[in-house]
Amino acid sequence: MSRLLVVAFALCVTCIFGDTVTDDMYNIRWTYNDTDTAKNLGLLPPSRWKNNFGACDANMASAHQSPIDIDHTKVPLSNSGVLPLEFQDDACAAKVGNIGWTLSAMPYSPSACKAGFKTASGTTYKFYEAHLHWHQYYNHRGSEHKVDGQAEAVEAQLVHYNAKFKTIQDAFDDANVGNIAVVSIRYTVAPTQDTPTETLAFNSFIAQTYPNLRYMNTTFTMKVDPFNPYDLIGNALPRTNLPMYHYNGSLTTPRCDSIVSWYIVQQTVMLSQSQLHQLRFFSHLNETEAKKGKLGFENTCNCRPVAPLHGRDVVAWPTIIEPNMSSDSAPDDSALELWELALIIGGCAVVALVVIIIIVVVAVKNRRRNDYVSIINSSN
Repeated sequence: MSRLLVVAFALCVTCIFGDTVTDDMYNIRWTYNDTDTAKNLGLLPPSRWKNNFGACDANMASAHQSPIDIDHTKVPLSNSGVLPLEFQDDACAAKVGNIGWTLSAMPYSPSACKAGFKTASGTTYKFYEAHLHWHQYYNHRGSEHKVDGQAEAVEAQLVHYNAKFKTIQDAFDDANVGNIAVVSIRYTVAPTQDTPTETLAFNSFIAQTYPNLRYMNTTFTMKVDPFNPYDLIGNALPRTNLPMYHYNGSLTTPRCDSIVSWYIVQQTVMLSQSQLHQLRFFSHLNETEAKKGKLGFENTCNCRPVAPLHGRDVVAWPTIIEPNMSSDSAPDDSALELWELALIIGGCAVVALVVIIIIVVVAVKNRRRNDYVSIINSSN
């Protein structure tokens, strides 16, 4: 069971999307897990974010929270004045870090990286950061956004800010919807290990950083060169007129500010099982905590639960792709671990049975010998 991660969130790198387990303003530690263990550790689970971050109250209609579950049968075709997006590719060096709750990739030199996109209405956004969401065991519970009730294995979120602002902090402080824009890509696992992956850019997160970023380290990053964030969309999908869903929502971590324009790529992108295995290798503990055997709470998924729409419009353009629904099952590595456990238990049972048989045989032999001795003694 060595790959099953038990985790405890600690202080992480500060970034606009809540890449910390504490908020500088409130100094409140939060987690994605609504468990008794998390509560006993003093960590604020999603159901209680609203206690310290009022905007996180998903039941408050004005909050307009994210993520959401999209019912594709109720989504109208409309470009909403923003779709399609025109991507500006740029393969620039990036720094990738394990910041505790996820892997994060940011331009090594933000001023030199020209990656971004333009909406149909002409608004320009600059790429800021990419990070990942995944489930530790199941292949259809890892993405934050769902379509027709189904999540996928992984979700990459590419965070942007309106280029009219000098920095992302300026866009955040202005606090208007659309100042922040996130392009979301959901990934499904290839049906067989031999199926070619369409997410070669995933290797910038995984293969090039594995296993050097296994443990959380807020002061250590790895340089990856080159890194084009839009390669995460995959080679199989067109960049021009890319079918997307669009809605207005929020940050998916505290403080949950409702200032985000979300752009969800409709089609899922394929990644290999080995890539997913490697992603699940990364720990949410720092190395010192891990070596001391410190246990926190189990981080099964760094995913916030979906929020109600509360009358918000979700649109699609230029077409609506029929979702490919499939069953939710545990990944191969979890199955192997269960088999390994079964073999261990079975082996122990066999050994125990052999020991019992030996004890019985020895006891029978001793009894026969004692009986024989008794007969001899009585004959004498």
